[in-house]
Amino acid sequence: MKDLKQTVVEAVSPGMCTGCSACVNSCPRKALSFKRDRFGYFVPDIDIEKCNQCGLCVNLCPAVKLPARLNSDNPALYAFIARDESLLRKSSSGAAFGVLARHMLSQGGAVSGCAWNEDWNKAVSNSDNDSTQNDASISSAGAPPSSKILPVAEHIVVDNEADLERLHKSKYFQSYMGSVFSEIAELLKLGRRVLFCGCPCQVAGLRSYLRKDYDGLICVDLLCGNAPSQAFFAKYLKDSFRETPASYEFRNKTSGSWATHTVKVGFKNDNYAVIEKNADLFQKAYHKHIMTPPHCECCKYQSLPRYGDITIGDFWGISKHDPHFNTQKGVSLVLVNNTKGKSFFETIPENLIDYLEKKPLAWLGKNGCALKGCHNWSYPGRNRFYLSYSSGKSFEKSLEEALKLPNDEDILRLVSGSVFYFDSIKGSNFRFSPDDWEEHHIYKDVYLFAKRKESPIRRYAWLSFGSKLTKDTKYRIFIKFKVSTLSNTVNFYLMNGITKNNQLIYSYHVEDFSAEKYVIKEFVCEANSDYDSFMIAASQIKGHDPWIAFSKVLIIKDEVIY
Repeated sequence: MKDLKQTVVEAVSPGMCTGCSACVNSCPRKALSFKRDRFGYFVPDIDIEKCNQCGLCVNLCPAVKLPARLNSDNPALYAFIARDESLLRKSSSGAAFGVLARHMLSQGGAVSGCAWNEDWNKAVSNSDNDSTQNDASISSAGAPPSSKILPVAEHIVVDNEADLERLHKSKYFQSYMGSVFSEIAELLKLGRRVLFCGCPCQVAGLRSYLRKDYDGLICVDLLCGNAPSQAFFAKYLKDSFRETPASYEFRNKTSGSWATHTVKVGFKNDNYAVIEKNADLFQKAYHKHIMTPPHCECCKYQSLPRYGDITIGDFWGISKHDPHFNTQKGVSLVLVNNTKGKSFFETIPENLIDYLEKKPLAWLGKNGCALKGCHNWSYPGRNRFYLSYSSGKSFEKSLEEALKLPNDEDILRLVSGSVFYFDSIKGSNFRFSPDDWEEHHIYKDVYLFAKRKESPIRRYAWLSFGSKLTKDTKYRIFIKFKVSTLSNTVNFYLMNGITKNNQLIYSYHVEDFSAEKYVIKEFVCEANSDYDSFMIAASQIKGHDPWIAFSKVLIIKDEVIY
């Protein structure tokens, strides 16, 4: 009997496959194909009768082994705005992609990027049938069979400006990669130049698949936030509109501004609706990271050094550094990551550029989670959204499940399976120095009063678990508390009682009502070491008679959705 552990189907941990397609395109026996998993993500499937267990798919999988990071960890950062007004209007921000792509076409090259499927209605109808579509696939290293997956959007290769129009604008979900890596490889072997634009995981996948660098290949990776399933998007469309839209445009600039996140939904007879970000359910779910897949939450491709020769994205936050900067039409952020990217970028004709200026790398901020110390994340209710979706509930209902605030009953239902549970009714286990804290029991709750108006750092109170939270394990934590402090932020930590090492797990932004009523905060964290205590610092409980009151603290292992 063949051992699937020698194949990528078993070698990659559940939820960690990005669907980059390096394995599907590389299999010499065409034993691999794409299927949709239970949440609609594109993942490899295997015909075990064709597989000879050569191990190539595992060796080339970036989720198993990252390609070498050869680019600079201190790239040059630029603010970029294209000169062409029409190009700016049909671009999400400053039209960096449009200019880079046209520059490649002018050199006789080809461009690969994500395009909406031309058979839109049929694609939307089929895209949220999750497990029922598992037999619809595209064969590896060859033309797709007649039963191919019909995605809402997919990566294609174009070599003219008319077709390039399809690649413009953001698509806030996972792109179907199909056989595009094979197409790019064939062009490169023929001596053609190619610009490939995709998420960092897709660029890493292409580099792994090719197994060598080509002088004619320019890889452009995106400062992405997350890429949820196309099935979620299709479900949203079906549940939100009486008729299937004829078109959909993220980041529409009808309002005249690039930062509004409005969407334009087209219908038959040239009717359309423009929906603001806060009124659009998909935008709400996306920007709150409610749909973030596990492989995006744990992304290992975003950080510097990047995998792209050039990185592009929105230059969010530039106006904070330069209040007079006019961002009305959109401004792109460009990272030039190596000498090949620099050579290509510097040869863009000046008449295509309206604004180009180098900026400090620190201005990158949290964009794309590229800088050290920044990492991607998911909303605490993400798992509830996924499980609600997979049970057949509507998109709106699944979103409501995710956004639902926990209450005492929710906490009590989880106590039996908890790693640690503190309930003030049962008394206090807080430990602290009497020079820094004073404890009182008021209405069955535990109040900790900070005894100094400006307490020095490393003066804390802590709860011992009686057991350990283990490194690299994810935990879901609930804290019911209220606080009276002049500090704008109150931080909660995990601590090792022996070494005193600690990890910040949640920052609460103090609100006007914080001293008047209890709040329950739910969040997920991954322990970066072994810890045995929950900690609060006295330095952030300050002012006149400052205090923090705890009612409940619950810690459970986070449930795995795969």
